[in-house]
Amino acid sequence: MATASLTWLDLTAADRDKVRRMLDLFNEQGTVDELGLGSLRDVLSNALFSGTSVLHTRLRYALFIPWIYREIESWGAGFDVAHEARRLEMTLIDALAESDDPHGVIGIAARESLSRTASNSYWAMLTHWGIFVPGRSQGWYHTHFDSLLRHRHDLPHADDPEDRIRGGSDLHAKLIAVERPKRVTWYFGSANVTAAAYTGRNVEVLASIVGPREAGGKSAGFTLADFREAGFANLCEPYRRDERQPEDPAIAVAKDRLGKARDALVRGNFRISCQPAEEQWRWTVAGEAEIPAGVSIRVWPVSLKKDQFQFFEPSLTWSLPMSRLTAFAAFRLRVDAEVEVEVDDVAFVLKLPVTGMPDGRVAQVLRSLIDSPEKFIRFLRALLGGLDGMVEWAGNGDGAGWQGDWGPGLDGETLLEDLVRAAARDPERLDPVRRLIGDLRSTPERREIVPDELFEIWRVVDEAVSGSD
Repeated sequence: MATASLTWLDLTAADRDKVRRMLDLFNEQGTVDELGLGSLRDVLSNALFSGTSVLHTRLRYALFIPWIYREIESWGAGFDVAHEARRLEMTLIDALAESDDPHGVIGIAARESLSRTASNSYWAMLTHWGIFVPGRSQGWYHTHFDSLLRHRHDLPHADDPEDRIRGGSDLHAKLIAVERPKRVTWYFGSANVTAAAYTGRNVEVLASIVGPREAGGKSAGFTLADFREAGFANLCEPYRRDERQPEDPAIAVAKDRLGKARDALVRGNFRISCQPAEEQWRWTVAGEAEIPAGVSIRVWPVSLKKDQFQFFEPSLTWSLPMSRLTAFAAFRLRVDAEVEVEVDDVAFVLKLPVTGMPDGRVAQVLRSLIDSPEKFIRFLRALLGGLDGMVEWAGNGDGAGWQGDWGPGLDGETLLEDLVRAAARDPERLDPVRRLIGDLRSTPERREIVPDELFEIWRVVDEAVSGSD
């Protein structure tokens, strides 16, 4: 069969834009959650219809996705799990497209340009149904893949119905009743007493309902006892506290060494220097720290992949292009093999004082880094998120081109939520966003990198912040 092709000659930017809009009609359509209501919708959906949604139209993916990850697990450690999983999912699309029933194949039209893969859409279902036993996010699984693989024999499997991995908290209440002498207040929603909630990384939502405590007239009482008598107790399970096993003393000693090594690096007087060297730059991190015996330390600039590490020395040097010069150094601490215990590595990022950073570096970084709306949004989320995402990014080693794991592409972003949260809690964090957007919108050829819809959202938030000042 002959392959169809389309060729055109554009004379102006307007002509080019018209053709691009026409070609976009052939892509799979998606939605942008500009108001950030998708997260709340997902919470209610998972609570009412656990593990299912309108996205789940083909049960076969409940088998295909676990098979893909079981295949990757059989290879051992040292792989870019996210990349390999996506590659295998693209292979799956090709195979299903040639089958007798190609209807409903996720990504059959978009193929390599698919922004939300089948595993991303079905992951919540896999965790709710107990197929992925730890019950954590897909990004968490990719980040902790090597550690989980080392401890795989100690973990229960999905086909062990009597054994489940519990989360880090013994109590995760979603329904709270506060009884007063005459009134009762019920709280529904996400009431998480966690570090992520208190530090602002999570957005917690609660709805409250107030009613009389005692029945009177046509009104019934709203106490816990009233709900139990109405049949609410049939939906509940008694709370049973897990008895934690005492920690192995050898593991406790190993963790203590890792903690002391981390503290020594944080308190150490480390500095970064940048010096020109022919076509590249010499990026050097230097400092002194007293490291406990039995701990090895890997160091690398966060702008590189983690496999380009060097073992810790008082002075370490890399040859980098100007666009990858950075003030952030990544550290991974590991207990040496001769210690004969297995504990998780400790990974973190330090922002260090820098000397010799060249003028014009920021402009060159922006030119090499941000050349599409998708990359702009990832970088914008990095600016709004601070260092929280940087640690996970360093752990993934996905530093090529400074494209960390900030989330999916343009579709499905909740940027309004991020902007409003930053405006309410830390308005100064919007200053680099203001400079970045102003720089990108200053030239006609780069204006399209900041979509007009997103620019309007930013303008409203920026005017609100400026007005409050």
